[in-house]
Amino acid sequence: MSYQIAAFDFDGTLIKGDSIKIFCRSKAKNLFFYYFEYYIISRVLAFQNKDKLKFSIVQYFSKKKNQTDYSKQLENDLFNDSKAIIQNYLDQGLKVVVVSASFKELIGEFVKNELKCDLISNELTKGEVDVNDVEKVRQIYTNYPKSIIKYAYGNSNGDIPMLRIAQKSFWRNRKGVLEEWRN
Repeated sequence: MSYQIAAFDFDGTLIKGDSIKIFCRSKAKNLFFYYFEYYIISRVLAFQNKDKLKFSIVQYFSKKKNQTDYSKQLENDLFNDSKAIIQNYLDQGLKVVVVSASFKELIGEFVKNELKCDLISNELTKGEVDVNDVEKVRQIYTNYPKSIIKYAYGNSNGDIPMLRIAQKSFWRNRKGVLEEWRN
């Protein structure tokens, strides 16, 4: 089946921060332990393949007992306009898809239940593919063949291939403001 798609990056585009860091912070006893553990783990694992580093960090923090409600933290970090923009596209009958380099295990429930969107993302159990850059585009067309990417939203170099193929694209700048993106 073909769809008209509105595709969104997650980190920095729909939320203000980095979902992996927010997750790790939610698992730490306090801010000091978060910074200490995150820094140490990042430095120890830095000798690994850079693409695998985020997988290892999330696996480490996943083993810790949850300290705070991660979904509430994601909700608090949403940009004020994120839900309204998504709802507008849903009301128009578009397929709204979050395409993220974050992990399904971290943001999947939030994207499904709070944003009411489909999700294409990394999975901890499938570490061989990093859903970023041109892989975002490939994954959209793999999951939704013959579809048209009508709108795309992003905020980083890893989103540019997705922005390039959309009929209309938007860029979330460093101040958090959405601007029309032109290639």
